[in-house]
Amino acid sequence: MRSKTKSVYKYNIMTCAKPMGIYYFMVLMIITFFVVIALFSSGSTHVSGVEFATVIFLLVMALADFRENFEALNQYGMSRKTIYKGKVLAYSSLALAAAIIDRIIVIAASKITSSLENFIFGSFFTTMYESFFDKLNFWSENLLALLLSFSAYLALMSFGTFLSAVFYRSNRIGRIAIAAGVPIFIFVALPIIAAYVFTTNLANLITKFIDFTLSTPLRTSATCLLGAIILGVISYPIIMRATLKGK
Repeated sequence: MRSKTKSVYKYNIMTCAKPMGIYYFMVLMIITFFVVIALFSSGSTHVSGVEFATVIFLLVMALADFRENFEALNQYGMSRKTIYKGKVLAYSSLALAAAIIDRIIVIAASKITSSLENFIFGSFFTTMYESFFDKLNFWSENLLALLLSFSAYLALMSFGTFLSAVFYRSNRIGRIAIAAGVPIFIFVALPIIAAYVFTTNLANLITKFIDFTLSTPLRTSATCLLGAIILGVISYPIIMRATLKGK
């Protein structure tokens, strides 16, 4: 790794380390809170979805991270190519670190709370593919869950970077269109499209494609990694042509 790329890599890691630390502190506090409830309650408590929460957190972090880092590194004289390479390497490391931490939390919390009959701690991905993971031994299960988490995290961070880079390059009207258009598309347009498209033969084709790509953990991981690569390739020319605001 060249010195400038290494500097950009370290800068991205440092700027993301504190938010990630705060996030995981909150995760542990929430888990502890539910454990305390289980200790003093006769009702059953089921906690899962740590990985899903991490997906949301990493997406938001990637969305918020681009502008400040891009402008700061430009002022330090870093080229756009170096910024891009350093960010790709840093986000890959952060996605892997988050996947490892989540696995440790899942394993540790499950072991520590195993004596509590009214408290169940699960994993989002292993619950999602429960029938598949039930056939695996301890090491195979955790290695596959680690791969699944890493690929999903990297894909969402890539999407966040792509969206924030497009937002940064857009003019005022474009930024308003993106900010308003994304939620409108998700909550208004998609249901309308689904009402018409999902009643046609195209719906069967789309459904078969989704079922194929997401039917097993390995296929889901491959789909997420492919999505991360495609988003990275698309983001590259956008970042290369980005100019500092006010310059």
